[in-house]
Amino acid sequence: NTNGIEERGEAEPALENALAEMTATTGPFPVLQARPISSQEGSLVAGPRLPLLHLDDGLAVVHKPSGIHTHPSALSPRDDSAARWLGQQLGRRVWPVHRLDRGASGLLAFALSAEVARDLITAFRERRVGKRYLALARGWLEDEGVVERPLLDMDPEASRPRLQEAVTRWRTLARAEAPFCGGR
Repeated sequence: NTNGIEERGEAEPALENALAEMTATTGPFPVLQARPISSQEGSLVAGPRLPLLHLDDGLAVVHKPSGIHTHPSALSPRDDSAARWLGQQLGRRVWPVHRLDRGASGLLAFALSAEVARDLITAFRERRVGKRYLALARGWLEDEGVVERPLLDMDPEASRPRLQEAVTRWRTLARAEAPFCGGR
């Protein structure tokens, strides 16, 4: 390739390494095993800190709590997003390669260069990377189902919103009764 990117892409080895370090180990629910981040890799700027689960030359993986946006948008002030917080934490620009809804918590991958971002975004778009979600639902669900509903993409750099196809396949892992309401 003329721009110096290997046939497989620079991002694939970084993503494979990150996923290898974050392995499901017990029962039906994944438990993360991530290498600890040394103090030299930690925050360079004071401010909100996201739990950093993986960091290498091309990729950072963090745990995003519910209540914050993945990246700045028309719906979110510039200072209140995981991308902004991680950029401040690392003292460098980061590129989100996928999104989680504001109300969702979970793992977010950020590229540390435009080239790695392009490769990872392409991998997600081409569905070479899978996403897995665990949710606590209130009420009674069927054993499994499929939701096919487009999402409204509110990219602030686009001239107008567009619809993005989305398909979610789900299955019930367990059922239980609880004397309280679940939260996010």
